[in-house]
Amino acid sequence: MINTTVGGYENTNFLGRTGGLEVYCAVRPEEPEERYAVRVIPRDAVPAGEFDAVCLKLARSLKPLDDPSILRYRDLVFDRQAAFLVTELPEGRALSDLVEPDGIHSLPHALGLFKQVLDAVGAAHAAGTVHGGLSAEVVTHAPLKAVKVDGFAIHPALQRLGRATAAPPAGYLAPEVRGNGAAPSVEGDIYALGAMLVFLLTGRPPEAEAGEAVVDELRARRPGLPSRLLRVVAKATAERPEDRYGSVSGLEELVVDPPPVTEPARPQDAPALDELPEMVLIPGGPFVRGNDRRPNEAPAAEVEVPAFEIGRYPITNRQYRHFCEDSGYPTPRNPAGWGDYLQDCPEHPVIGVRWKDADACCQWLSQTTGRSYRLPTESEWEKAARGGLEGQPYPWGDGDPIDRAHFDGRLFAWVPEMAGPRTQRVGCYPANGYGLADMAGNVWEWTAEWYARYGAPESERRRGVFRVIRGGSWASHTDALRCAYRRSYYHATGDYFVGFRCVRSPE
Repeated sequence: MINTTVGGYENTNFLGRTGGLEVYCAVRPEEPEERYAVRVIPRDAVPAGEFDAVCLKLARSLKPLDDPSILRYRDLVFDRQAAFLVTELPEGRALSDLVEPDGIHSLPHALGLFKQVLDAVGAAHAAGTVHGGLSAEVVTHAPLKAVKVDGFAIHPALQRLGRATAAPPAGYLAPEVRGNGAAPSVEGDIYALGAMLVFLLTGRPPEAEAGEAVVDELRARRPGLPSRLLRVVAKATAERPEDRYGSVSGLEELVVDPPPVTEPARPQDAPALDELPEMVLIPGGPFVRGNDRRPNEAPAAEVEVPAFEIGRYPITNRQYRHFCEDSGYPTPRNPAGWGDYLQDCPEHPVIGVRWKDADACCQWLSQTTGRSYRLPTESEWEKAARGGLEGQPYPWGDGDPIDRAHFDGRLFAWVPEMAGPRTQRVGCYPANGYGLADMAGNVWEWTAEWYARYGAPESERRRGVFRVIRGGSWASHTDALRCAYRRSYYHATGDYFVGFRCVRSPE
């Protein structure tokens, strides 16, 4: 098949076998820079009409799937011997090959990967397509890229053609599939997702068959996991399909449930914050951005930043709720155990917002006020955070962060049993030299930029799926409070330690 051309696609090299089918890398002469993956489905002895109908139905199932975590369908081509299913070429390696050196992924990294797989499977189910062969082997991941889930609807299609295919590893197969050969289903995919979570946490899928036996095995492999996570695994891998979650959304039980905290006192006569953000003018001019001692923050370089205005505080629940009520935009989900956080904590920073939610709020502010609001660039954010200081690690200088910021909750948002605080009202700690509060701690803040190394061309930045967040949060360690600290974050995630503040041009 190498160096052969079918339907305008020239197969340049053999990539391997997936699900029992040969896969090739291909190019098109009119698009020499693009690379495609071509999966070959042999006709064998299947009648032509039946074969073509099954393959066309497969293509119709794949075409609407446009979630960024799903490997995109591109084309379907036939010849006398086979059908050729064309998709985008995945980058990186299969999750099954990416286990960390100690045999497991860290808990936050594992759940970050798992969330993206959930998004992909949930989008496919919403479009009426089940996977039917889900495992870590059909999920690819490259550094600073979204995961890509491959193989939706292919295993069921091949079953209809009577073609023996390489089944997923037994640990991902639901009991009704292993024992009775049941047809692919949403419930079967839910089981496979539970098994994938076990894989991400332990380095291998479960050997036990279902439910509590899977949990006992998980607990033995990795002691100390939070009980909420274990409950999710038990329900996802229940023996009977009807006892599992009815949809992917049920697996999103992995949410925060920390205890309340005691906040520093604010003056009792402090007025409620306005429903629109209070803006502070940051003077234009150069400053030194970055830190040569950290590869992620290097090089330290002088950057010229024009004057701009930035919110004195992160956007609060009161302000975000006003945006939602006025525009009809959906509100973020309240964290479990926090009550009606959006309603009952009006002066706390809004959380649970994805990048696009923060951007939408900025657009609404622009339309409402006639001024141009947006998210800050990295340079704007860091200049504002430094408060006019040069060469100092924190917004207040080099002093101990204790009593200067809300941080060190010592838990991740998916580990509810660990002791730690939630957010605090904005403005509980002294402001920096520019009069800005909470530039360190309380919540991470979205910036406008895609994550990439400093100096990277714009084309490299726009290929990513991770945005930059800054400032640290209530769950962060001391190091994350530094002005130069930068972190990548999946743009479609809205977690309980991420918020934002806006900037605008001065009048």
